[in-house]
Amino acid sequence: MDRKQIEYRIIELDRALAETPDDATLYLERGKLHYKLGKMDRSLNDFVRVREIAPDNVEAGEYVDMISEIFEFHYKDIYNP
Repeated sequence: MDRKQIEYRIIELDRALAETPDDATLYLERGKLHYKLGKMDRSLNDFVRVREIAPDNVEAGEYVDMISEIFEFHYKDIYNP
């Protein structure tokens, strides 16, 4: 899937989520696509939402942990000058 296809799929998922806002599967897919595009903040939001809807979703939990580690490493100098 190239960048344009991913962006188009995200738009489709946005529309689907407008109709079914509590579908964890849609949030999980969109989170993965945002992750592929390097949009960590958006992907993290989607994975956190999955955990709110489906707390037992292991995959979303793993992504939350991974992205949190990336943020911690990436912004360490900002918080510890």
